[in-house]
Amino acid sequence: MLPEQVWDGAPLPGQRLHPGRPTGSAMPLAWAHAEFVKLALSCSDKRPCDCPAAVWKRYGGRLPVPSLGLHIPRLPTAALRDGQAIDFAWRRQTCSQWTGVDHRLLLSAAATPPMPSPLDPVVDQASPAQ
Repeated sequence: MLPEQVWDGAPLPGQRLHPGRPTGSAMPLAWAHAEFVKLALSCSDKRPCDCPAAVWKRYGGRLPVPSLGLHIPRLPTAALRDGQAIDFAWRRQTCSQWTGVDHRLLLSAAATPPMPSPLDPVVDQASPAQ
């Protein structure tokens, strides 16, 4: 609980202020009540009331735009054979270091012909062979 303010100055009986007695300026608040007051003020002001001005000036409540960096090498899928392995890794940067998991796919022959990959070289089939 937050204590109510206590008058510590000279007595002012006309204003009902007496040394060591409550000033009547505030009732005790529990932590949850204080958080609710901060939330109400923040909603009213449309910004966090307990955010330092320098931080608000710099960031203005803007969230970073999430982005995903993706590197896909040209994998010649048509040339891959049964028993070959493809190694790859998922990586992400955390606290100035790269962490992630390495993976290995072992290829096995399928009963169907290989599907073309969007990463395979483009062959112009519209031109007639001469």
